[in-house]
Amino acid sequence: MSSSSYYGKQLHEAEQFEILVEKKLLEELHKGRPGFSITRHTTQATQLAHGDLRISIAATGESWDIEIKNDKQMADTRNLYIETQEKSHPNNPDFIDSGIFASSSADLYGIGDKCEFYLFDRAALRALAPPPDKWMTIDRGTSRGFLLEIKNLSTPGSPESEALWREFRWPRL
Repeated sequence: MSSSSYYGKQLHEAEQFEILVEKKLLEELHKGRPGFSITRHTTQATQLAHGDLRISIAATGESWDIEIKNDKQMADTRNLYIETQEKSHPNNPDFIDSGIFASSSADLYGIGDKCEFYLFDRAALRALAPPPDKWMTIDRGTSRGFLLEIKNLSTPGSPESEALWREFRWPRL
């Protein structure tokens, strides 16, 4: 598979995952909250500026933008791969900030799969990032990041649990 078709496939899968997360979060969080809404940012410009989704509560005026990542290996590895940089093609010499270091104004970083999803305070997650020389490179050399062990999310007082905003578990389809 060529790099451009691989990248296009990844973008399509990411969009489908965003739609799934939007639907599941709406079902889960809307309960008993009048004026609650979720907006999916669909253009590249709005995603770069704000992240992938915005959760809003009309009654309070509160809103949170979310950067969303699908971790296809977390069910097997029991780790979350936290992306810090990416590039669109392995031959590009430079990575650009993405994930928790993306230039968007996203408040939260959501990562998971179709059955488990974790929302983190993005600033707190950035504070957990090891120095760049400790980041790993994966996905055909187009993504850099670090791992968080899922078991540490349930350890009271751990830096990982302190960064966790909310955890969701959904039935396997």
